[in-house]
Amino acid sequence: MARLDQAVRRVLALKAQLGLFDDPFRRIDPRREKARVRTPQHLKLSREAGARSIVMLKNDGDLLPLPKSGRKIALIGPFVQGQRELIGTWNVYGSDAEAVDLLTGVRAAVTDPSLVTAVDGSGITDPIPGGIEAAVIAASQADVVLLAIGESQRMSGEAQSRVDIGIPQAQLDLAEAVLATGKPTVILLRNGRAMVLDKPVLDARAILVTWFLGSQSGPATADILFGDVGPRRGCRSVSLFDRAAALLLCAQDHRATQPAGAAGGIQGALSRGAERGALRVRARPDLWSHRLQRSRPGRRAAEHRWRAQGPGAHHQQRHARCDRGGTALHP
Repeated sequence: MARLDQAVRRVLALKAQLGLFDDPFRRIDPRREKARVRTPQHLKLSREAGARSIVMLKNDGDLLPLPKSGRKIALIGPFVQGQRELIGTWNVYGSDAEAVDLLTGVRAAVTDPSLVTAVDGSGITDPIPGGIEAAVIAASQADVVLLAIGESQRMSGEAQSRVDIGIPQAQLDLAEAVLATGKPTVILLRNGRAMVLDKPVLDARAILVTWFLGSQSGPATADILFGDVGPRRGCRSVSLFDRAAALLLCAQDHRATQPAGAAGGIQGALSRGAERGALRVRARPDLWSHRLQRSRPGRRAAEHRWRAQGPGAHHQQRHARCDRGGTALHP
């Protein structure tokens, strides 16, 4: 203990000699903070980083880039306006209150801001009374539509797992109604994870993955939309799926009763070759059922069922079988 006290005393003595205890809060200075935080150089770098992060998934007929003049633009969706859902979940000192939204960025980029209108249309998860009707009117009166949909920052990040990684139904209904107007539409995806894309989103002329871009989210997105910065095509890793499966819940709560290498077996959920069995999943529009049958000496086959809501009537019936070679999904 004496040696430990001596070591600590030497460290404290050195800090005292360096003057660290004279004014321990001298670096916490509001004036210094204003001079070094959110400087023009920092904001320029944030805007550049945001624009370079955007990924283009689709651009049929070279709809993008858009001209900065001569077109009426309708911004529709729960992410088009308001200082919210901009900096994402992975932040420490940042604040949405200091970020620039999409509407502000687009209006700053065009020659006539009065030609840009904004309508929420729906909430992130819930519809807004009269929202779709207002969105359809705005889209019908515009030359091009920017539809900003996706997930909130609370839907991704640490400890934010989701069974359904698709776009919430309220926003899908909004997208379907807007696309039905026939106006050229650019989908601006707000997401922080891999997502399932299906109709009607895939029917849009152009799709950009805009993530949570931070304090310069609006200007960075506008730079891509109007061609000031070229989009990245395949230069970023993006995981998007056109088909989803319900959650498969598998459990193994028994000791292995057969030697390793025995025929059959379920990989992952069951130990490799530990038990004979088969995993069969049947997908129906209204119900997904999971049946696990296992053969055990001297016991009846155990059957477990889990039920979960299906992904929707547009999915076809599918079967899956899990054997020794792994899991294969057969449409």
